[in-house]
Amino acid sequence: MLATHLGVALWLSAVMSRQVGKSYAILLNMKKSIKSSTRLSSLVVEFDREEDGRWIAEIPKLPGVMAYGSTKRNALQRVYAIALRTLADSVEQGSFFTPVSRIFGYGVARG
Repeated sequence: MLATHLGVALWLSAVMSRQVGKSYAILLNMKKSIKSSTRLSSLVVEFDREEDGRWIAEIPKLPGVMAYGSTKRNALQRVYAIALRTLADSVEQGSFFTPVSRIFGYGVARG
């Protein structure tokens, strides 16, 4: 499997821009503005290709977060969306996956 390391900021910028290619420039600008006291965790997106030609993207650290796409890019866009929905839902419910509580160098407010 091909593994790609992606920061959480890249997820957010990719979803906001709706284009994966433009997200790299946004990420570079965001890195400049992040204070040294905050730290973004990297999550790994693993890709595999099915026998029928479809791509599957999976984030192993987030159980159940995987998506199929007709192209690698399409699978990546879909797995971004699922990951963000999963993370947002866990924050709203107050039950954090380990990576959610460590996205930044400080704790996530509960309550």
